[in-house]
Amino acid sequence: RDVHRFHAEMARRWRGQVAAFEPWNEADISVFGGHTGSEMASLQKAAFLGLRSGNPEAVACLNVWAMHNLAQLADFHDNEAWAYFDTFNLHHYARFEEYPGLYADFRAVCAGRPLWVTEFALPVKWAGDSRLQEPTLGDSRLLAERVAKAFACSLHEGAVASFYFLLPHYVEGQTQFGLLRPDLTPRPGYAALAAVGRLLANATPAGKFKGADGGSEGYLFRARPDGQERQVLVAWASGANAALPLPEVSEALFDHLGRPRPAANRLQLSSAPIFAVFQSDVSSRLPLERPPAMPPRLAGAPCPVVLQAVWPESKTVLARSAYRWSSETNETLAVFAYNFGSLPVSGALKVLAPPGWKVSLPAKADLAPGARAELPLLLDCRGASSTQRTERVRIDADFGAAGRAVLSVRLLPEPSLIKHRAALEMAGARDPARWQPMISGGGPLSLKADGAAVVVEAKPAGADRWVYPRLVLAAGERPPSGAVGLVCSIELLAGQADFRAIFDEDNGSSYVVDLLPKARAGQTVEAEAFFENAAHGGGWSKPDTNHRLDAPQIAALKIGCNLPAGPVKYRVSRLRWLTP
Repeated sequence: RDVHRFHAEMARRWRGQVAAFEPWNEADISVFGGHTGSEMASLQKAAFLGLRSGNPEAVACLNVWAMHNLAQLADFHDNEAWAYFDTFNLHHYARFEEYPGLYADFRAVCAGRPLWVTEFALPVKWAGDSRLQEPTLGDSRLLAERVAKAFACSLHEGAVASFYFLLPHYVEGQTQFGLLRPDLTPRPGYAALAAVGRLLANATPAGKFKGADGGSEGYLFRARPDGQERQVLVAWASGANAALPLPEVSEALFDHLGRPRPAANRLQLSSAPIFAVFQSDVSSRLPLERPPAMPPRLAGAPCPVVLQAVWPESKTVLARSAYRWSSETNETLAVFAYNFGSLPVSGALKVLAPPGWKVSLPAKADLAPGARAELPLLLDCRGASSTQRTERVRIDADFGAAGRAVLSVRLLPEPSLIKHRAALEMAGARDPARWQPMISGGGPLSLKADGAAVVVEAKPAGADRWVYPRLVLAAGERPPSGAVGLVCSIELLAGQADFRAIFDEDNGSSYVVDLLPKARAGQTVEAEAFFENAAHGGGWSKPDTNHRLDAPQIAALKIGCNLPAGPVKYRVSRLRWLTP
């Protein structure tokens, strides 16, 4: 109700001055809330209804995505929130070769709504004087070259509006995002952004191509450079310098900073993009790959009733967009229904649960205007079996003329309802010499043998405190065919920690997954890490073109933890792969 009232008043107060509202920033990451897809959908519905009541003409944007987590995207889509946003908003700082896969996954759940990329860039690091936080001249030039590439790739993938991050001087850690210095003097990227704004004004994609030599890359747009209807080609060399023959002599030619160059019918390309402007239609004379099609617009009407699930953050698995759920007892999920309409409503409730689950939910909900009612949902999965780790429970509420309300949540039963068997133990993991010491800030770390176990004692240093000893897998230790995860014995001897496994692929990319159940002091647990729960180590891992953990490609693993404070001591043993 706070979300609803806030957006209603903001839309009313700024009517005619603020055209669009993005209700929340990056809720899908823990630093900004750590919401599941279901939670993002409930918030979106409340915010949309508030915005519409305050100003029906305001653009209601989606509360924006920061990550590319397929589980969260699917969870959000399951909640049928598409009637509650006018634009589908996302952020990314991906490499250009990752754009096609990334945008395809977002398009798949955008319900045909326009894509707004409200943060994107590929920034560089600053170096030298910490008071200036200035990139080197070479990196400043590199950033300027990336600006046109980022816009060309984004617009080709279907973005209707792309907002570069960021105009002013702005630093996070060692990364410098800003195109201006603190005194407002421009860095080279500022001129590159001005060139894009001028030469790709009103741009719509016509296609992309790779040169026959493999070294050139280009994107063709219909645009209005200097207010004139034209076709504009943005091209660069993706590898070594390359020559690109044009269908005709261009009407005008500009470098990536917007400086004019002599018109030509052949371009000598480098890593710095070139803008070639054509008065005639050259699309049929270039080997173009058509832009990806947007999905059809899904129909639907907003309902004044919003359903919301409330579950402790400590029992939320964000990587799977799911709630941890006991398979050894029954539990009750708090479900709340809100009526944001001006009339009382009455509706029938129906639950769809997996086979073998016992459910209990009130059959009916009566809500006065502005009311909030709790609808306890009792779920018991004892005795059920499954072939998948994550299960889905859905509530459908029919409020007659007021419409339908939907709530879908994902549950992660613990212990798992899947019956697995463990492969033979990796005997080599008993040898502490096989484990590479990895710890933040160069803090002290010891690895000692204790019978068939390895005891890790560590005191991480620095602001981001972690310890993750790394085991490079020998021949015969990699996951067998069909493996679905890892199981190991963990005992927490001292300190406080939630343990995780990190899997390193051959290509250098890393995926992290919680080890569950959690280890408690003085207690040995058989902790499991399922591959399907693994999340890419965004921000610290090398990129992975297919965006998923491939078990046969696991070359090394780490067993460790991040720490809020103090030292930690733990014993790890009996590392085994899990198979169905």
